[in-house]
Formats: sequence, structure tokens, C-alpha cells
Amino acid sequence: MTNKNKELLELLKTRLPNFEDEKKLNNMITKAEKLHQINGKIIKKSYPSLNRALIDVPLMLKDKYKLIPERCRSSQGATTFFYELPPALAKKSLENALTAAKNHYIEGIEALQADWLDTQLEEVLQAQKLEEQQAKAEEDQAFKAKLLEAIKKG
Repeated sequence: MTNKNKELLELLKTRLPNFEDEKKLNNMITKAEKLHQINGKIIKKSYPSLNRALIDVPLMLKDKYKLIPERCRSSQGATTFFYELPPALAKKSLENALTAAKNHYIEGIEALQADWLDTQLEEVLQAQKLEEQQAKAEEDQAFKAKLLEAIKKG
């Protein structure tokens, strides 16, 4: 990287606005926690028949799942049971939801920073291009002036 590019990079780093929004992060975390409270502790299992469901229930209860009878239903030959996750799995599910919310927040900030940097670089490149065009035009004018002077003398 050339010194000019390094200087430009340092200048852009100092001018980079702070896109972090603690309130937005807290809202995302709160939303993830609320969604976990509503749906994150529950799993849904569908069975093709009631017999198959009744075979699976003792196995699920043995694995510390809790049956939620008020949400269970049967329709058109299919049976659906809802279970509450064991505490260890519920905790892991919450941790995963919070990690996902934080990662989404970080990705959003990185996208904003990338957009800002792209805009700034485009402006700098346009300014450099304009300077180069002006320098080229001045060289051309000087060359034409020397050429005209040489023609007048010659």
C-alpha cells in the first residue's frame, strides 16, 4: 500500500461515524428473549397416528420434556403434541437466540460502515480523477503554448 493510500485509510478511519446504537441492541436482545419465552421453550412434534404419539410420549417424558396437553391436537388422522424443553435445552436455546440477535446487530453495523466507506471512497476517487484531469489539461495547455511559441519563432 502506498503512503497516499495509507494516509487516506487513516483519514477515513478518523472520520468514520459511530454506527453503534445501544438502544437498538437492547431492543433486539429483549425481542429475542420475549420470542424465546413464547416459542423458544416449546417444540412441536407431529405424528401420523395417535398410536405412534402414545409410544413417543413416555420417551419424551423420560428425557425431561413436559407435555403441554392444552396445546395438543388431532386432525385428519395426524396428531400434534407440544412439549416444553428441559431447562438445560431451554437455556441453550435462549443463548443461541441471544447470540443470533447480537450477530445480526453486528452485521447491520458492518453493513452501514461498508456503505459509508464505499461512499467516501467514491467521493475521494472522483476528486482524484478530477485533479488528474485538471493536471492533464494544464500540461496540454502548456504544451500547446510552447508549440505555438515555437511555430511563431520558426
